Amino acid sequence: MVTGLSSTLSSLQAHERKMASSANNIANVNTNGYKRDQVVLAEGEAGDVRVHLRKDLSPAPQDPLAPEAPGVETELSNVDLADEMSGMIPTEIGYKANLKTIQTRDEMIGTLLDTLA
Repeated sequence: MVTGLSSTLSSLQAHERKMASSANNIANVNTNGYKRDQVVLAEGEAGDVRVHLRKDLSPAPQDPLAPEAPGVETELSNVDLADEMSGMIPTEIGYKANLKTIQTRDEMIGTLLDTLA
């Protein structure tokens, strides 16, 4: 069984992993032949948040300026910068919401201790 705090922590870690993956994709937007990472968050069996990571193997456009030499990578990156940037917005919001949950729990415990002391 997953408690509320451990569920929140697993969600924070999942959102952190998703943001790191987006940052890596953005950093490699101009790397020929780079295939972007896709991260999907899903609920685990115990109520925690699971991260599913896979490579997007869809083809990218060819580099029209690349030389026609054997062994030279002519396929561009399949990273869509607009897609990555817009995908980071809900990830940031999810991360902040989980941080607020931890902050509220901390305040509740503080109030309880003040009341009992």
